[in-house]
Amino acid sequence: MATTEFNEKVHDAVLSALKRTNRIPYLFVGSGISRRYMGTENWNDLLEWVCNIVGTPMRKYAIYKQMIQAAGYDNELGPNPAIASRMEIDFLNALENNSLTEWTEKRSSDIYDNVPAMKLFIADHLRNDFSTRLMTDELKLLKKATRSIAGIITTNYDTLMEELFNGYKVYEEQDDLLFTQFAGIGEIYKIHGSINHPESMVLDAKDYEQFNEKAKYLIAKILTIFGEYPVIFLGYSISDPDVRKIVRAIADCAGPERISEMENRFIFVDYSQDKFAIMPSSIDVGKSVSMTTIKTNDFSPIYSAIAEMKQRYTPRVISQFRRQVFVGTSTSEKAEKMLPIAWSELDSLPQDTPVIVGLDQRDYGKPIRYEELYEDLLFDNKGFKSDLIIGAYMDNLLKKNPSGLPMYKYLLLAKIPVTGEKIRQNIKEYCCYDAYLSPSNKKDQPRYRKRLKEKSVDGLISTFGKKTAFKHLTCLYEDEIDPDCLYKYLREVACSDVPEDRRNKLESMLEDSEMRRCIRIYDYLTYGKQYLNKNSASTVAANSASLSGQEEHLATQ
Repeated sequence: MATTEFNEKVHDAVLSALKRTNRIPYLFVGSGISRRYMGTENWNDLLEWVCNIVGTPMRKYAIYKQMIQAAGYDNELGPNPAIASRMEIDFLNALENNSLTEWTEKRSSDIYDNVPAMKLFIADHLRNDFSTRLMTDELKLLKKATRSIAGIITTNYDTLMEELFNGYKVYEEQDDLLFTQFAGIGEIYKIHGSINHPESMVLDAKDYEQFNEKAKYLIAKILTIFGEYPVIFLGYSISDPDVRKIVRAIADCAGPERISEMENRFIFVDYSQDKFAIMPSSIDVGKSVSMTTIKTNDFSPIYSAIAEMKQRYTPRVISQFRRQVFVGTSTSEKAEKMLPIAWSELDSLPQDTPVIVGLDQRDYGKPIRYEELYEDLLFDNKGFKSDLIIGAYMDNLLKKNPSGLPMYKYLLLAKIPVTGEKIRQNIKEYCCYDAYLSPSNKKDQPRYRKRLKEKSVDGLISTFGKKTAFKHLTCLYEDEIDPDCLYKYLREVACSDVPEDRRNKLESMLEDSEMRRCIRIYDYLTYGKQYLNKNSASTVAANSASLSGQEEHLATQ
């Protein structure tokens, strides 16, 4: 172990660096930390473990490595991404092995849901075969320092950081990282995914390709962290490709002045068994980024120095304040429960307990419900920001509402790129009028059309009555629907004024799937066609083909 005298120097150097910025640090955590306290494998050893434990038809890791290098796939990350891609194919073939039968049956539903099988296997290994059992005295010091650590950025898949930093907000998937408003403190960013969502794990060549496409956006999102807080790198080699990639992205996003500022905030802890030093160093990523490097085998003085940066309130509580700011005007809505507490008791609150700083009485900041999107489309009364809807809310809402939501109004007005997988899927699925008609709608269409004297929205009202005309909108063809007439009718039938004492009526109407379908059709006709014409020539062609088919059908009526 490092000498007592050297440890004192390490403690003083870290504490001095933190006091210069007068900020508690962020930790940038790599696989060396999980290996140090849990005994997990590094990247090479993890892939080798899969090869050895599964056996035929998988090959030895060394053979995969030579195959990939012979094919010329090696790059700055080394051969492992390409090795993992090749292994995944053989792993699928190995699922019929007797040794994997029990595991395959246990994980069959996830495999059928298209979660990559080898990632599931690795996630189960990391979840079930390891625990915090090593260097426990040192780990206790890290646990004591958590109050003085602003947050964590990690490339590790395991849940060690969540266990240590209980109550911190965890972001596990890239879409969460890209489209969520960070508080910037009291949070854990798992930039390579998590065993809790194996499909999010960045492991093979395709994963790294997708990660590289988003890396600069991701770094731009968290760049303020590197500008505001000192950053301590733990569990990495200074030549680690992940570190170099992140530092390069930071250097590309930041100007020379920002790089100079961040140089004074970076501390790199380089594990060394017998060479101890505190020295300046740099990483050359096209630009030279300087930092302080500490070579040691004892992390205790680093954790002790961090713990001396006293915080009146924990990062978790500060994070709650930043995420939950409620501002408002007069409203008749009442809080379900209000419990005034002392500032000193804030640390005892559960993570997601609403913390209200009352400037007035309104409730900006609460989660958006899908019903509010329908209401906003009809009455334009919510003041939603389209970038926020598309960037932070829509994808998650679509996951909970697989039949779709009114989205084209926000897509048309948004100024950010669409990267949410569910949004892209819905754009592809709902790119023409016919897509909004269910099989039963299409089946009933000829029968209801015969009853119409006038094939229009007014004709529907005349034939079926105002209260139920919306249930038969789908018996009209697209060019028979006047969007303005439909809009006027839907507002009337859905309760246009929407006073507080009649809100239940509006929500009751939205429980009807045909009412929701009508609003989504209006969204498509009014905003969707504009958006699709603007953004997709192929979709326009598909729509034209669909309309031509309708015209031919009309000619036969």
